[in-house]
Amino acid sequence: MPRTTSDSTPPPNNVVSLTPRPAGATVGVIDLGSNSVRLVVAEVVPGLPPRVVAEDREPVRLGEGVFQTGLLNAAAAERTLQAMRRLAAVAGARGVQKVLARGTCALREAEDREPFLQRIKETCGVEVVVLTGQEEARMIARGVLGGLPDTAGEVVVVDVGGGSVEVARAIEGTITDVASLRLGAVRLSEMFLRSDPPSTAEVDLLRAHARASARSVLTFTAGNKARILGSAGTIHALWQVARGGKGAPVVTVDEMEQVVLSLAKLPLAKRRSVPHLEPKRADIIVGGGLALLEVARHLGASSLEVTRRGLKEGLLMEAVESLGMALPSPTEPERVRVDGALALARRFEVDEGHASQVAALACSLFEGTRELHRLGDDARSELEVAALLHDVGQYISFDKHHRHSAYIIANSQIPGFSDTGKTRLACIARYHRKSGPAPHHEEWQELSKEDRKRVKYLAALLRVADALDRSHHRLVQQLKVEHTRGEVTVRMTTTANADMELWAANEKADVFEDAFGMKLRVQLDDATDARTKRGRAKA
Repeated sequence: MPRTTSDSTPPPNNVVSLTPRPAGATVGVIDLGSNSVRLVVAEVVPGLPPRVVAEDREPVRLGEGVFQTGLLNAAAAERTLQAMRRLAAVAGARGVQKVLARGTCALREAEDREPFLQRIKETCGVEVVVLTGQEEARMIARGVLGGLPDTAGEVVVVDVGGGSVEVARAIEGTITDVASLRLGAVRLSEMFLRSDPPSTAEVDLLRAHARASARSVLTFTAGNKARILGSAGTIHALWQVARGGKGAPVVTVDEMEQVVLSLAKLPLAKRRSVPHLEPKRADIIVGGGLALLEVARHLGASSLEVTRRGLKEGLLMEAVESLGMALPSPTEPERVRVDGALALARRFEVDEGHASQVAALACSLFEGTRELHRLGDDARSELEVAALLHDVGQYISFDKHHRHSAYIIANSQIPGFSDTGKTRLACIARYHRKSGPAPHHEEWQELSKEDRKRVKYLAALLRVADALDRSHHRLVQQLKVEHTRGEVTVRMTTTANADMELWAANEKADVFEDAFGMKLRVQLDDATDARTKRGRAKA
């Protein structure tokens, strides 16, 4: 007897409710830091993270001298003002509707900041709000956490800036502790590293100062299972030097110490020519690296994950909220994934009715074959999102749109997915039509053996689901899946003649049969078949 594994699936058309196309906006944020000033311009669509469309940065060194004198250096202030003028003009040319500018440590400590901020407002039309150290730490943590597909457990974020080091801890996605330490790369380099190269005594004194500061300011350490993420330029630069910018974005604390001490032995001229180290960062990399090292050791970290997210992403989130737009909520990860996929589909003008129908049918097939593939709910969620996005490549061209879809998915921000997860999504979408996986396909090469097996199952299900809406008329109401030892039978209930869907699904059985190792038959259920025959007889 055949086993029925899915015979009461709800009507597919009710699975995803469609909403009107959302209106978007363009926002800009300016991070006026102690080392550099940055502009980020992003497009915002409800349901998706802000999509960065332009970035600019100038290493103005506004903190030069501030941490010793308490006053802004005139030349540094003038460089910063000129940079602000240019970046404000870029934002205007990009059609930015909201510019949010925030100052950090150098402006916090400059006694003469008010006249300088007034000059910026008068000449650039931009009002800069100076963040406290705790506000900055919280904003950085928001930016980092907003890019994580999973915020479960304990996450600690460490950010080394020009004037300060910000540390924040989150438990289950909620920020519980924030701290700001006066251990920035520019500050420590000016205070302690006077020789070229720095003397052993200077390095030892800097490290002792950093250790004492960490002990007195940080009231917590990281748990054994905590994820510790390093944000901003110092950690990224050290990872680049240690690994050549290749491999997993992780650096052990021992590796970091070896790199920093090696750089400390070089005179500045040679440091500027070190492979993978930005020359303009060479004069402060030792100070920043030693600060990061001591904070990491105080926290009890054995390694740090490198993240490119940080303050600017947190500021973007604030800018979006200031426009009254909702951001994806990490408290409902599955809903966030679907909402994000729908928002991305709308951005690329996908046929929403077809996309939601295919997603619903794919999920029905997933449930009906669960005993065969033995994949969990996380895989079902991936299949649903891939189905909603399988046709985004048609925005570029119908021809080879499966490849275009894979490219767009792999290079877009999709809430709830890591880079590896997006690679799986890209492959699932790519193989919804034309040939199946091949060893030379770039995305396929990136997948592990386990992920390849998973993708083959999910792509096979998507391929059949897409065929079951070949006409784009959403004729299939319900699916019933039965399987015996060597065959899977899919019986479909339809609202009208679905000969095109029936033919297409059986034509596309090849990838399914290869993945599952079973014959696939798609047919009408008995009632639909009888009704169809009566209709043909009358005709």
